[in-house]
Amino acid sequence: MKSITIRELHARTGALVRSAGAEGLLILDRGRPVAVLRHYVPPSGAGLPDRELEILGLPPIPMDSVDLVRKDRDGLF
Repeated sequence: MKSITIRELHARTGALVRSAGAEGLLILDRGRPVAVLRHYVPPSGAGLPDRELEILGLPPIPMDSVDLVRKDRDGLF
């Protein structure tokens, strides 16, 4: 694993982040390891639920949202 200093990371962030995907980078602060920058691997699994599908399944609101906001603002709820 290649090591770089914090100063190098600040100077060349974009290039270093792109190169970290292949091999990973050890970040050093005054010669001491402080962080590791490595390739992100998304977690496997079911993923997030389809929010649009859930929203479409909700019952319609019988009034205009402007009226709801007005009543909430005026303390009528």
